[in-house]
Amino acid sequence: MASDRRHPAGKHPAPARTPARITINEVARVAGVSKATVSRVINSRPVSEESRRRVVEAIRRLDFQPNAQARGLPLGRSRMVGVIIPVIANLFFARIIHGIEEVLSEQGYAMVLMSTNHEPDKELAFVRAVTQRRVDGVLLITPRQTDNRTLDQYVVQSGSHLVLIDAESRSGDVSSVVVDNRSGGRMATQHLLDLGHRRIAAITGRPDAPETQERLEGYRAALADARVPSRPEWIATGDYSPESGAAAAERLLALPPDLRPTAIFAFNDLMAEAVLSVLEEKGVRVPGDISVVGYDDLVVASLSRPRLTSVHQPLEQLGRIGARKLLKVISGEEPEPLRIVLPVQLVIRESSGPPPIES
Repeated sequence: MASDRRHPAGKHPAPARTPARITINEVARVAGVSKATVSRVINSRPVSEESRRRVVEAIRRLDFQPNAQARGLPLGRSRMVGVIIPVIANLFFARIIHGIEEVLSEQGYAMVLMSTNHEPDKELAFVRAVTQRRVDGVLLITPRQTDNRTLDQYVVQSGSHLVLIDAESRSGDVSSVVVDNRSGGRMATQHLLDLGHRRIAAITGRPDAPETQERLEGYRAALADARVPSRPEWIATGDYSPESGAAAAERLLALPPDLRPTAIFAFNDLMAEAVLSVLEEKGVRVPGDISVVGYDDLVVASLSRPRLTSVHQPLEQLGRIGARKLLKVISGEEPEPLRIVLPVQLVIRESSGPPPIES
């Protein structure tokens, strides 16, 4: 039936004006809460009952209609997780990613993978990028930021969720999954002490990396308990790259004979492999002249000649537990931040043995 509304001759009705779309900012203003709280209510995430009541009332008053992207799928989620790693072409991170992918695939989630290429400034930029793509959460692996409180704060404010893997939250606002690096450093050093070594050198990772400090603390604690001195000449700084491991080995071999170590504990397997190569080039027998212990227990450890004694890190498990924790946070099952510490174990192979008799 046609409308009986009439207009003066020669006049045409002005086109109907589309009402301005109500935004989440307006809902937050009316409810007196943050945008993140509004987002949590829309996506059925945990908030206080009072906050939920105020947001629901504001939504009704404003007749706010979240768009499809804001609501995500029927459960209020995009079913995408952002994963940010320092570098892709690395066996260490590949194993963590493998564990993450297993869990996400099982639960029907897709992964948005980004690499910072070891540039700390990219971490916050990439976190911003993936949260703006409406991911449900972010897994940040081994961040280079020495203070990650800015990252924590940004993700929480965005309404998304963050779990750190192989790093700990400085703010305490987000969950983290780490390994017991102090125990690993102590374990490797104690193994060499038990074999009879007293001149034990350490090739560390980057000084700013928390895992470096923790492994170094374990190394020093084991020496102190055995009343064996820790000499500054026996601590060579590396950066976890093979090149730095080789350079450190050269420096240790250049020490006077009475100070030259009979054992070297490298803080990752890549540096340990480089140490083995330098020792072979110099005609130094392993373990007859110098024992070598690594850290990570990558596949190269069991393939090297001699096969490398190494501290085993449960890398796939790190990824799996981190992913499961994130999904539980997303679903509201475990809203409180947790610090999860996984144990390590020493895998003894052929590169470690008693010191030479003359030492």
